[in-house]
Amino acid sequence: MNIPDLTRFAAGQRAQVWGQALGLPTTMTLFALLSVFVTSGSQAVHGVAVWDPVAPAAKTDSVFGLLFALVTVLIATISVNLAADVVSPAYDLANLAPKFLNFRKGALITGVVGVLYTLLSMKSRDEA
Repeated sequence: MNIPDLTRFAAGQRAQVWGQALGLPTTMTLFALLSVFVTSGSQAVHGVAVWDPVAPAAKTDSVFGLLFALVTVLIATISVNLAADVVSPAYDLANLAPKFLNFRKGALITGVVGVLYTLLSMKSRDEA
């Protein structure tokens, strides 16, 4: 994924600069602080710092807490992977055949290919 994939529809260069200047540092700082808080909290609760975000969820006694943690990890994983792994190939496919494909169709094709690749790689791994 690259910046032009995300900024191509900006009103101009100034909007791109503002978006990157405000969006990147603030979100990166927020995620870094959140990870420090969660790790510190795991040390306070469990007595040892846990860096794996799924590990504290496995230690919880609450079904609601476990479901909340797993849904949060699922949403985070899907949102990051969609942004990182679908946007660029979807635009590439749309540019490859603009008469037949747009971004939406390119994203659907990318998703189908990704799922098929995952299924095939899991099958070949199980056979080995």
